[in-house]
Amino acid sequence: MSYSKHWDYSNEDLVLLHLKGLCAINPCLTLVEDSKVIFNSNCTSDKVIVVSGGGSGHEPTHAGFVGEGLLDVAIAGNIFASPSAKQILNGLRAIKSEKGYLLIVKNYTGDILHFGLAAERAKALGMNVELVIVADDVAVGRTKNGLVGRRGLAGVILVHKISGAKSILGASLSDIAQVSQKVIDNMVTVAASLDHCSVPGRGDDDELELLKPNEIEVGMGIHNEPGVKKYSTIPKIGSLIDELLIYLLSQDDKERSYVPFNDNDEVVLLVNNLGGTSVLELYAIGDMVLQKLAEIYSINPVRTYIGEFTTSLNGQGFSITLLNATKAGGSEIVSLLDMPSDSVGWTSRLSLKNHYKRIDKVKTFGCTNENITDFKST
Repeated sequence: MSYSKHWDYSNEDLVLLHLKGLCAINPCLTLVEDSKVIFNSNCTSDKVIVVSGGGSGHEPTHAGFVGEGLLDVAIAGNIFASPSAKQILNGLRAIKSEKGYLLIVKNYTGDILHFGLAAERAKALGMNVELVIVADDVAVGRTKNGLVGRRGLAGVILVHKISGAKSILGASLSDIAQVSQKVIDNMVTVAASLDHCSVPGRGDDDELELLKPNEIEVGMGIHNEPGVKKYSTIPKIGSLIDELLIYLLSQDDKERSYVPFNDNDEVVLLVNNLGGTSVLELYAIGDMVLQKLAEIYSINPVRTYIGEFTTSLNGQGFSITLLNATKAGGSEIVSLLDMPSDSVGWTSRLSLKNHYKRIDKVKTFGCTNENITDFKST
């Protein structure tokens, strides 16, 4: 069932071509080709520089979020492979800063190792560096992830946005790191997919075992890591969303009850495309999530984001992220999310002052049923 066919890039550096394409549509970006570093050319030295990166294959994460009010620098590794410590150090040195550097990294072994080494080398050079680790997955319970912690998933985007906005306001490095950590501590994500993704340039023999035609998997990672549960038949989407929300919100599941959501807490919802879900289906899923949050949990998100944020190449699935904005910092969190930004990946540019309202019936003006004619083909 996986879409395993890809264009032939056998003589090309696919990751580098992608970075060049980003620069072609955003003239504010500069590319350091030999290190696969992209940075915002308009960034000034009087602010904290917000840096992230990791393996490619999750676009628009990370390079697609470089721009005013978001990331200042992104470093790209090969597909599903962390960039080297040398690449990351070159990324840190791309922009001089008087106020320091915040490194945002998802919780994966290679990323932690390489970004940690780069941070220590930068400190040895006299640079002021803080590192925060995003871990928002709830699918793998506490018992199984006890040694390594939760995986980093699409919630990293909210950390990017909030940290970048805080930096624009002139906050100190320690303040931004503290806010980022509070966001991470109050955020949960879970994913589901119809199949594993297919990696360009790798044959079928290199792929992980694909799901059977009628199977789906819950709790998959973004690098083809196995999930925690398989359905032998594809369930109704409403039933699947019910189960995913239990993973996110149940306080009775001691393995996964990471973040409490209480009455009157302001909640942010992010519905993320893993890469292969149609836009038609994704927005339908988003609306069903909103309905069920309201009807079952009395949660009406103050902000909702639906789109491609952190993909898994052409993964045929989606993830749901909930952020308890109240516990993460209150109204400031929502204000930081609302601040304008200029990047390819952050598509929410709509005014959010008038919140979404559901209307069952629309009044018509200037016409009646009598003068509405059915058009028939001839």
